[in-house]
Amino acid sequence: MRNLILLLILPPAGPLLLIPLAAAWRRARLALMWISAAAVWILSSEAFTAPLTRAWSRSAPASVTLTQAQAWSGQPDAVVLVLGGGLRVGAGPEGNYAPKLETLERLQRGVWWARRLQLPLAFTGGRSPAAAPDQPSEAAAVRQHLAEHGDTTLAWAEEQSINTRENARLSAPLLAQAGVRKVILVTHEQHMKRSLRNFRQASPAIEFLPAPLTQAPQPGWNAQDFMPSFQGIRQGRYLVYEWLAYGMGH
Repeated sequence: MRNLILLLILPPAGPLLLIPLAAAWRRARLALMWISAAAVWILSSEAFTAPLTRAWSRSAPASVTLTQAQAWSGQPDAVVLVLGGGLRVGAGPEGNYAPKLETLERLQRGVWWARRLQLPLAFTGGRSPAAAPDQPSEAAAVRQHLAEHGDTTLAWAEEQSINTRENARLSAPLLAQAGVRKVILVTHEQHMKRSLRNFRQASPAIEFLPAPLTQAPQPGWNAQDFMPSFQGIRQGRYLVYEWLAYGMGH
């Protein structure tokens, strides 16, 4: 039920639900219609979702992150840790499970960091409680993807977690066992704020360096950025999800 409510709140469904409300509430009909249209447009256009994302994440410039990360290059107590973003059924070449786009984007960036800094690569991601019996963990799917598409392997993986909070809680003993004191944390920019909060709470003795994937374009937009787009919808939906999840303490 909670997931259904969340799906109804997320754009574009959430703002569009104001339309039937406007039909029932005649005195505020015009205002609700305009609010609905404006919310859909704003949360679907990169010209709006980009600054909203930057304001939410408060990520350091990529050059600053790179400079800080290079100081950890080759250190035996450092690791690159990638957070899973889910699996998609039927996306594999044989119609099997494969990592979602979000997972692949994070994994690609994690591989880049591991190679650049000569550090081990780790991953955290398990199975949804509603997963089908044949569904592998995210970690298992990622291992298979790396075996088929590259020469990088995981140093270790956590594959029991079902959400970000468990990513942090269940990774903590693995990080301690590996003697890790420094973690380059890789996830999307929208997700990083919530991830950092959970990981710092679960492993307070470890230093975490956020290395987010920034999807938002830099300032200097053109007219096209003010139009609704797939990328704008993706950013807006993800951002609202993170607002809600962070506010609920997840």
